[in-house]
Amino acid sequence: MLAKELALVVNNFDGSSARGLACDLKTLSGLGVYAAGVCSAVMAADTSRSELVTAVGAKAFASQLSTLSADSKVTALKIGYIDSVEQVEELISFISTEKPRFVIYDPVFTESQPALALSDNPLFRSIKEKLLPLCHMMTVSLTKAGYFLGEQAGPMPALDDRSALDQYIEELGMKLVVAGPRSVLLTGGGRKGSFSQDYFTNGVSGLWLSSLRRTTRETLGKSETLSSALAGAVCLGHNIMDGLVIARSYLNQSLDSLLAPGKGAQVMSHGQWQCDQSTLPWLTLTGEEGRQRMTFRPTSNLGFYPIVDSFAMVERLVTAGVKHIQLRIKSLTGDALASEIRDSARLCRQMGCELFINDYVDLAIEHGASGVHLGQADLVSHDLTRLSDSGMKLGVTARAYWEVARALAFKPSYITVGPVFDDETHKEAHEGLTALLRWRKVLDFPIVAAGGISLENATAVLATGVDSIAVYRDLSAGHDLSIRLEKWLRLFERRGLPSGIDRSFDASVAPSNEESPRIASSESTGERANLDLYR
Repeated sequence: MLAKELALVVNNFDGSSARGLACDLKTLSGLGVYAAGVCSAVMAADTSRSELVTAVGAKAFASQLSTLSADSKVTALKIGYIDSVEQVEELISFISTEKPRFVIYDPVFTESQPALALSDNPLFRSIKEKLLPLCHMMTVSLTKAGYFLGEQAGPMPALDDRSALDQYIEELGMKLVVAGPRSVLLTGGGRKGSFSQDYFTNGVSGLWLSSLRRTTRETLGKSETLSSALAGAVCLGHNIMDGLVIARSYLNQSLDSLLAPGKGAQVMSHGQWQCDQSTLPWLTLTGEEGRQRMTFRPTSNLGFYPIVDSFAMVERLVTAGVKHIQLRIKSLTGDALASEIRDSARLCRQMGCELFINDYVDLAIEHGASGVHLGQADLVSHDLTRLSDSGMKLGVTARAYWEVARALAFKPSYITVGPVFDDETHKEAHEGLTALLRWRKVLDFPIVAAGGISLENATAVLATGVDSIAVYRDLSAGHDLSIRLEKWLRLFERRGLPSGIDRSFDASVAPSNEESPRIASSESTGERANLDLYR
């Protein structure tokens, strides 16, 4: 994907290209973003050291900004090294006039600047009081966060005291947001353990991004790569949440291909971003959840995956040979709801059908369903540890990058992507088929397509390589159920895919006498099951 919007980077020029402006520009190019640069200082650098040679004067600095702004509209502004109060004033004027959609500050210091940070230094005071309030995000390490907060940061716990360090980082993030920027990404590459964990907060909520640690050796350009990738994601049209995942994925990819061109630290080779499951972080609400990922039993051969709202429809589909069903009931509560789930689960066990219950985790566990399907909001409200311990399966709805990263925290049995089509118009939803193609290529979990899918458009959906299609409205459109199921079976078989329908099923075999479930089909009651289930 190529971005039409411009990213502007302000940073020092490092001749080794391992840090600074060159690193920023390589990152943005790797994401397919056109970028321009403004030089704030010239450094003499190699892989072992970096020293200031000369700072760019206020007039030359302002001229670079004005020349670029006169020619192009800046969508995202990434700020790194700032040398003087005058440069801060020019940046403030530029931001106020040009109003970039996204401003991110990634502090870069020379060896002499941190010592001045805790004193009444005009440059730091100007950055903290004037520039930070204009920034949408600040990316900062724990050490640099201490420079900005001073004594307010408090003593940092030992790096191996994970619980105390998590709490300290979360409190530090809140203090930094109060200090000015709208949000903060605290990077934790220096922590001990097998994981690299970053903490994001906007002062209202917080999320942890966890990845496997790539290297323990000193590596140059990590902060520049992460912050520039965030700016690039915004230029590509993504929101901040997706941007966090994309940026971390690009950093992980770059860390997977390190170079050693000199005698000092490693550097990253900034190639084109190839989204891959191995580089995607996983999102959790706590740091400990990120280190202790759950794992749910995998599911296979889903194929045709109907979503229904009653035991009556479950009974009709099971006796027709369907092997995977989701029961999604939103109109019942109490005993009536429990009865529908109990009878459905019992029948499916008897007939060898996997039954997933939408949302009701406790009832699904109590009545022995095969698994549970949850949306993103439900992942927060339910006790998934209990679900995992029960040995049940878990399906999760995800489409955006951040939703997939959230799903990865649980290693679910399958991931549902949708909506693919609009339920009313049957037109393709925004990035409907494109999203299926992307996630089928990236993820090694079973992929279920959902949203507005019928026999008439299902061929295009299966062509994306998905494992399964969730069907709901197609079964309530006045079609003969047995004929419709036969058509779905043939559709899967023509593509050599498991259909999830057992054509050899003998419907004459009666269920066992284990508390025989009540049978109240929609045909016998004269009522049509309501299958308008997708939201």
